[in-house]
Amino acid sequence: MLLLVLLLLSSIHMSFLYDKKAKYEIRWLFISLNSENMKPKTEKEKKTEDKKDKKKKEKKEQSFIKKLYKGEGLQGIIDILREAAEIAKGAFKYVVKHLIIKKFIIDICVSGKDAADTAILYGKVCAGVYPCAGVLVSNTNCKHYTVNIYPDFDENAKTEITAEFNGKIKLIFVLKAAVVYGLQAFKLYKNRVIPSIIRGERKAEKKKAENRGKAENTVSDENNSKEKEN
Repeated sequence: MLLLVLLLLSSIHMSFLYDKKAKYEIRWLFISLNSENMKPKTEKEKKTEDKKDKKKKEKKEQSFIKKLYKGEGLQGIIDILREAAEIAKGAFKYVVKHLIIKKFIIDICVSGKDAADTAILYGKVCAGVYPCAGVLVSNTNCKHYTVNIYPDFDENAKTEITAEFNGKIKLIFVLKAAVVYGLQAFKLYKNRVIPSIIRGERKAEKKKAENRGKAENTVSDENNSKEKEN
């Protein structure tokens, strides 16, 4: 029992570094997943897998969406998506609230084609980065953060980005979010999505039966016409 409590209170550590190349690590106790031990795939393997996955995904999505649309209608699909978004939002807020950020650094040197372009680009980057960083920092337990964005008007300068993140969250909070919001998602799927798909399948089968009946009647009428002519 004590061991279970200790495991639940242990933390998942996350680190991310971007300096021309992205590096990451997710670690829990002795288990580690990072960018160094992930075997890179060749371009040929990536293209082959992407094509296969894309075809399978498209077939599944088309079939799923068609059945859902027939059973629920456009407004029903919108309502389901809205509920799903609320569940995802709740899970994200819960996890972020219990996230402890030990280090969060963003350093961006902005440079455009000329001075005017640099100034415009600098304004856009500031408008995008500062609010997002503010939301993250204000909604988490952040120990240290630095966001530094500055323009470089030199003709030979290039836009450069450096980012570093180091944080942790207790396993119990991740599991609680998975259970609580996972159950909500399951209820949505069970009570709304599955019945809609079943209704859609029944409507599709009914339509097929009607089309077969019409086709049989047409053939029968044609045969009767030929018999009368003979």
